Amino acid sequence: MNELEDKKPGNHNIEIKKEFYEGYFSENPEIKKLQIEALEAHLLFDENRCYRFPPNINFDVRKHRLSFHNFEHIKAAVEGAIILFDEAFKNNNDIFNLKADLDKWNQGKGEEERISFEELADVFRLAFSFHDLGNISDGEVDENGKVVLRSSCLYQAKGAEERSVQIAEKLIGENPELKKHLPLVRHIIQETKFNFNQEAGRNSPFAVFVRVVDQILTNYLRRDYPEFVEGLTIEFNEEFNFKDKGETDFSKRRFPYLISDDSEKNQEKIKKLTSQLMEIIKPHIPKNNKIPSLV
Repeated sequence: MNELEDKKPGNHNIEIKKEFYEGYFSENPEIKKLQIEALEAHLLFDENRCYRFPPNINFDVRKHRLSFHNFEHIKAAVEGAIILFDEAFKNNNDIFNLKADLDKWNQGKGEEERISFEELADVFRLAFSFHDLGNISDGEVDENGKVVLRSSCLYQAKGAEERSVQIAEKLIGENPELKKHLPLVRHIIQETKFNFNQEAGRNSPFAVFVRVVDQILTNYLRRDYPEFVEGLTIEFNEEFNFKDKGETDFSKRRFPYLISDDSEKNQEKIKKLTSQLMEIIKPHIPKNNKIPSLV
């Protein structure tokens, strides 16, 4: 019997941990329940330490804490998204144009389909909680609403976003209160793909914001430094044939590209946005995280 089958979800009292960002969990109990289910699924997969990677990933995780896309990454992604949302909503400092992207998303939709700016925070909580479940599951949810973890313990990135969408659809299901959120949750999960959509590119709603949160911001907010650095470097170098020597090299090269396909022409814009981003997240960076600033 695979050791994952011996463990039952629901045994992690993660609600009482004080290190969660204040706005991490939704005030809606149904959404909070789904957030906890996603976190527990990643915790169970992480704690079993039975990762097996595809042959092209030369990474023996038994020597390391775990993969880059783990509980800490999910937690940091949700926190990062909500920190930037709060900055835009409460402080009117919308550096990634969330309001404009939401208007773009709502364009042409009926009144019942439109997402309000207040509702957007819960969409972010759901989407970023679910977005990497496809790495550790084949997209199945059991009769109790628990994510079925891959019995082979195989960590599989290819097609992960599609499987994560399947899980989101099954977890949200026909819940009348949450069903409205599902189309945008699907869209955001699909936008967590490493590269931009070839047709829409950066013009797709939330395309830049989602990738900055997922690929850059999470590295500054997670608490498993420096264990995750090698996992990130090896996974990306093997899968995308990067030649980066470490996480900082990747981030400093990737961030300008995410902002503009002509970074030379837009140096001032990138410099300003980099400074603004680091200023926002600086109070939230864990003390043990030593990733150098992007500035």
